[in-house]
Amino acid sequence: MPATAKLYETDPYVQTFTATVLVCTPAGEQFAVQLDRTAFYPEGGGQPCDTGALGTALVTDVQEHGGVITHTVSAALPVGQTVEGRIDWARRRDHMEQHTGELTAPKAPAGLAAALAQKLGCVVLLSGTEDLIADGQLLCTVRGGSDRMRTVTGAGCMLSVLCGAFAAVQPGDAFTAAVQAARFWKACAEQAEDHAAGAGSFRVALFDAAGNMTDEVFAGE
Repeated sequence: MPATAKLYETDPYVQTFTATVLVCTPAGEQFAVQLDRTAFYPEGGGQPCDTGALGTALVTDVQEHGGVITHTVSAALPVGQTVEGRIDWARRRDHMEQHTGELTAPKAPAGLAAALAQKLGCVVLLSGTEDLIADGQLLCTVRGGSDRMRTVTGAGCMLSVLCGAFAAVQPGDAFTAAVQAARFWKACAEQAEDHAAGAGSFRVALFDAAGNMTDEVFAGE
């Protein structure tokens, strides 16, 4: 069984999604369902799992084993069917706030970002191999990009400018703007990596990727 694609790792604000049912087996009076992708967060790391619905079936439990996420649901779902998933957002937000609130000791980058955001009352973005975005309640990790980014002087400053640009079209939600800006810059770096022969050509390709990015390509990252 291939690993389940985890939509919540790239966008913690996903509340609805569609996915294909790969497995559906009886589990007592309920059913164990595995999808090709999911936005349901499994239990782990001190945080309870998401609940919600897949189609008309209620999701009562979510667990991860070996990269595969299993949803316990109230009714059988046909294998091969495309279903709509809906997260119980009030429950998710409450658990995210409680969990992130515990990250007050700056012993790791995630804890540092959360603690600084809480202290200053702002959104903090720590860029690197993994970008960390925190607002004192929520925390998001954005992965991807290219190792060549460290060879481009001012790459972090450019990300700051992108945060401002995304904030302009996402008024009142600086956290989401920062997450989207980080995703965009990582996507540009990945495209540039495919066309670069070295540090010099990578810089040019990075700017080209930013200028030529389309909604369709960005949405697929």
